[in-house]
Amino acid sequence: MKKLLGTVLSGALAVAASLGVASANTITITGGLGTITCNGADAGACEGIFAGSLIVTNPGNQVTSGSLGGLSATMADAYDSGNASEANEATAFNTLAGTSFLQADATKTDGDPSPSFTTLSEYFLLKIGNMTVFLKNTSGGSLDVIYSAADGQGAGLSHYTEFGEVPEIPIPGAIWLMGIGLAGLGAAHRKAKAVKVA
Repeated sequence: MKKLLGTVLSGALAVAASLGVASANTITITGGLGTITCNGADAGACEGIFAGSLIVTNPGNQVTSGSLGGLSATMADAYDSGNASEANEATAFNTLAGTSFLQADATKTDGDPSPSFTTLSEYFLLKIGNMTVFLKNTSGGSLDVIYSAADGQGAGLSHYTEFGEVPEIPIPGAIWLMGIGLAGLGAAHRKAKAVKVA
């Protein structure tokens, strides 16, 4: 019984440890702008949008159309997204990611001189010089983001804009059942031990 309980507890601790370990992934920005490192609870903590398109027209230098992009845990395209208003950035995200954000959904924060920030938003963008990189938080929670400019690259992080809240990743039912099973094993062990002593 002790050996069984020890084996089950070891397995439970391994599962619990794997759930709480922070992981990181680094995304290379095409066009030589640099990299973005995301640190979150899950491996592949963020994904970059690539292979989409944005059409920017004047007057107003606004996004008017384009095509959906894909997601990658290793690369992201830098897009000319026109003016940096929250409304235009929301339109760009809606075009590339198929979202339905409004200007009111955007929270814009100046990034320079700090190239790092923490976000709880599901989607966010980095305005680097006159280009924009669009990303999705896939960590299921808080995400630390670090932008590193490429050597010799003069463009700094102008600002970042966050959209939407990250959806929580539910703890699987099996974890709860395992906890109940461990409690039952512990109770059975204590009962058997009490019977032996008596």
